[in-house]
Amino acid sequence: MSELFRKLENIVKEKYISNSLYVRHAYSRNVDPVLQGVPDFVIRPKDAKEISEILKVANEENISVTPRGGGDCEFGGSKPIGDGGIVLDLKRMNNVINLDQENLIVTVEAGISWAKLNEHLCHFDLWMPGGCNIGERKIDM
Repeated sequence: MSELFRKLENIVKEKYISNSLYVRHAYSRNVDPVLQGVPDFVIRPKDAKEISEILKVANEENISVTPRGGGDCEFGGSKPIGDGGIVLDLKRMNNVINLDQENLIVTVEAGISWAKLNEHLCHFDLWMPGGCNIGERKIDM
């Protein structure tokens, strides 16, 4: 096991990091069938603190990092461009942070699924319609 793997494992614990070829290949795809680059590591951080620590190590080692939310982007944004680097799977960060009912604004963590978001919103008689526009940091309805 490499020294780099051990450094990263100390941040997120063994359960949330993989360098398995099978796992790495799975993260080189999203909903489109085109294989992109294969990362060296797939890491599933739980919060911004872990992400910060991972990015610090990646910066020190000059390693690319590709964030991945749900992996359902059809345009390749969640796949590594070339071989190597780290894919940050953000699915553990799947909470609703704030719901402003008056202004109909919801703030969520990057890994939340549409199903979990709608499950939360239904308690307030709200839902995400099927035809929303997804922006970089917001959802417009």
